[in-house]
Amino acid sequence: MPVHNDACNLVACLAALQRAEVQPREVIVVDDASVVDVSSIANEAGALYLRLAKQVGPAGARNAGWRAAQGEIVLFIDSDVVVPSDAIRGLLQRFRLRPDVIGVFGSYDDSPAGHSFYSQFRNLLHHYVHQTSSDEACTFWTGFGAIRRSALETAGGFNEQIAGLENVELGMRLSAGGAKFYLDKSLQVKHLKNWTLSSMVSTDIFKRAVPWAQLLLAAERVPADLNLTYAARFSALLVAALIVTTCLLVGVALHWLGWRLAPLVFSAAVLIACLVALNRRFYAFLSAKHGFVFACISVLAHWLFYLYSGATFAVMWIAHSSRLWNVRLRSGD
Repeated sequence: MPVHNDACNLVACLAALQRAEVQPREVIVVDDASVVDVSSIANEAGALYLRLAKQVGPAGARNAGWRAAQGEIVLFIDSDVVVPSDAIRGLLQRFRLRPDVIGVFGSYDDSPAGHSFYSQFRNLLHHYVHQTSSDEACTFWTGFGAIRRSALETAGGFNEQIAGLENVELGMRLSAGGAKFYLDKSLQVKHLKNWTLSSMVSTDIFKRAVPWAQLLLAAERVPADLNLTYAARFSALLVAALIVTTCLLVGVALHWLGWRLAPLVFSAAVLIACLVALNRRFYAFLSAKHGFVFACISVLAHWLFYLYSGATFAVMWIAHSSRLWNVRLRSGD
């Protein structure tokens, strides 16, 4: 369990583990050079406390943790997650039922602890994506996920050069070698994080979109699952087209309210209809959870998510293509 300054949530996380029906063999709290007191919280909960001399990020902290662990199966839990009492028992049962898999992970539940709009929207988006994805996964999630120690040793652990998606990269790397992961949708944990618009956009761009783009541009095969379904990819393209159409529409409306306005209005309506149709199940899910008004506001937040995520990938793709072009020019090909 890596932690950096998140002392308040760590208390709730460790308390939940103490209430678990099946107790882990050991609980290891890896303090990633926090400036607040973490050791007393870990010690009071009976956890093994490891403090890193300098901040290395979640990947490095998790590597330090699993290398110090003694068990055959290593369970990773984020410090801002509360697990239900039967979660660990359910996870171990899945390993017994599926001896062919090297890793099992779950998802956030549909009742996030944060009450703000962005806390609800962002956590419900994560829940929905995991709950509607394939059980047979080719990635891994460390919010609440376990993996066999032998697989970690074979892979050399998490790539500490990746900030944000080191768990996904580990899963993709192991899956490329034939390893199997299982997404158990019954394993649902509560996320305590409170999101704001700025924290959501910053995290999604720098700890999601940028490393996702790097992984995808380097990968030979792109999995059509989780955040990379064909519907999600097409939605990002539709949002970009909608922005262009809206800009043209405004431009025409300001300069000439003539016959050219009608096809642009029609195009915008078609794009909006396509976006709603592609994501209708997610919007229906949000409406069922918090009502029609919340779902309507979430539509705009969702499109914003597609916009900056898609734009980030486009910028990364252009930079990647430029580097390849320069290499070819220097080599004379």
